Amino acid sequence: MALANGKKALFLFPTDKMGGAENVTRLAAKAALESNSFESIRCFILCKPSTGTLDDLGEDKRVHLVYSNAKSEKGGLLALARILMADRYDLVFSSHTCESRRQNDHRNGWVI
Repeated sequence: MALANGKKALFLFPTDKMGGAENVTRLAAKAALESNSFESIRCFILCKPSTGTLDDLGEDKRVHLVYSNAKSEKGGLLALARILMADRYDLVFSSHTCESRRQNDHRNGWVI
């Protein structure tokens, strides 16, 4: 199993309760793990404690599950900012989308 030279990936989840978007993010993290393209994969969960749905990913020593345990997504943003400032990532994936004020103009990411 050849590992990439220190490459890191970050996958962002609102919670680990599996809805459609969370499942897509989980599958993307699993694919990144199976690709052996990343030496380290961090799954950051913005709010609420673990429900166990990501435990299978966390069994691999390359995967780090980080729960902010905040009561809301907004409450987890400070912990996310610390994660983003502490490390540099080669891949960042989030299922979050936001809708702009213009009709049919959708963009990925958080609005802060």
